[in-house]
Amino acid sequence: MARGGGAAAATLLRRDSSRVRAADRRAGAARPVHALARAVPPDVDFDAAAWMLVRAVEHLTIRYLLEDPPIPRDRFLTDITRLVLNYFRDPRPRAERE
Repeated sequence: MARGGGAAAATLLRRDSSRVRAADRRAGAARPVHALARAVPPDVDFDAAAWMLVRAVEHLTIRYLLEDPPIPRDRFLTDITRLVLNYFRDPRPRAERE
C-alpha cells in the first residue's frame, strides 16, 4: 500500500466511526419510543395523531424562533418532548387502567 493510503484509510475510519456513533445515538433515542409504543391506547388514530403532532411541533418551533421567548433552548426541547410523549398517554385515571 502506498504511504498516502494510510492517511486515506485513517480518514475513512474516522468518518465511519462518527457514523457508528451517530447510529448508536439514534438507537439509544429509539428505546424510549419503543417503550412508549407499547403503552399507546388501542384507539389512537396514528394518521390523525401524526398530523396533529407535526403541526403542533412545527407551530411551536416556528413561534419559538420568531418570537425568541426567554426560554432556554434545552428547556424548550424538554417541554416540547414532554408534550409529544404525553399526547399518547391514556387519559383515564390510573385506577381505571389497571
